[in-house]
Amino acid sequence: MIAFEFAEVYSYDLYKYSIGLNMKKISIVTTAYNEEESVEELVSRVHELALSEPSYQFEFIAVENGSKDKTFVKLTELKEKFSFLRIVKLSRNFQAQGGMLAGISQATGDAIVTMDADLQHPPEVISSLIRKWEEGFKIVNTEKKNKSSTLLRLMADKFFYELMYKYSGLRFGEADFRLIDREVANVLDQLDESEKFLRGLISWTGFESSTVKYRVELRKHGVTKFSSRHLFEFAFLGLTSFSVAPLRSLLKLGFIIFVPSFIYLLFFLTIGSMNYFGVADFDLPPGLATLVVTVIFFGSIQILSIGVLGEYIGRIYKEVKGRPNFVIEEEV
Repeated sequence: MIAFEFAEVYSYDLYKYSIGLNMKKISIVTTAYNEEESVEELVSRVHELALSEPSYQFEFIAVENGSKDKTFVKLTELKEKFSFLRIVKLSRNFQAQGGMLAGISQATGDAIVTMDADLQHPPEVISSLIRKWEEGFKIVNTEKKNKSSTLLRLMADKFFYELMYKYSGLRFGEADFRLIDREVANVLDQLDESEKFLRGLISWTGFESSTVKYRVELRKHGVTKFSSRHLFEFAFLGLTSFSVAPLRSLLKLGFIIFVPSFIYLLFFLTIGSMNYFGVADFDLPPGLATLVVTVIFFGSIQILSIGVLGEYIGRIYKEVKGRPNFVIEEEV
């Protein structure tokens, strides 16, 4: 009986080795929203990458993120040609974060690479990410060599990342093009936050990280889905998810305003008292302009304060409801 069990286990190990189950597995995750013109080239280039790395197993998970075009149909057609392709169709658009989280939740690899589907993230760079991972880094971020954005956008990005580092102590990756180890993915899966700011959470895990520089490719098809409004919302999500700096800034602003206002009040009380008791005779200004400016200024500060508080209360409201980051409609 013992000899039989030994032979059975030994033969199973040989079987695993023969079909490549002992090879490390790389999961590549992309989220596609209205990218029917890009997905065929993307899948083909990822397939070429897999062929150039024969010592690894690959799976390519394409998350169809509620597209309005024929992205899902195109992916389904490609599935017939590329067996390593897995398709996850979401019930509606859950933004880029929801799509990435859906793909990561379905990934089975020892390492997971996330990237956009618009071909601006070159699949060929993944080999460099894997090399860094093999050196022992659990997180491998990417950094753009060529800054194709406008000067205003570059200044805004730099300001945001420096602000986040100052108030949270975390250095975030510049893009969602990165590699994370299975251990990092398991930690992300354990977090119960409803709104997960991936760039921040991955850095927050604290695992050793490295960076690979790459050249951004020009978008060949379609238009960017990341507008200025989305950029602002994304930045504010990151700031409020990892820092209470806006609340503390309002407290400091209130104190700064209170001090001169209190001095101003004491000045008028003193002048008024001296006039009342006949100690002196000062001409007080009419005060209408001062009153109007003061009311508008403090009213604006109050509205701003309520708005910032509302953002944090809104985050609490969403966390209490506990809705998922995505809903999977179909898997192929």
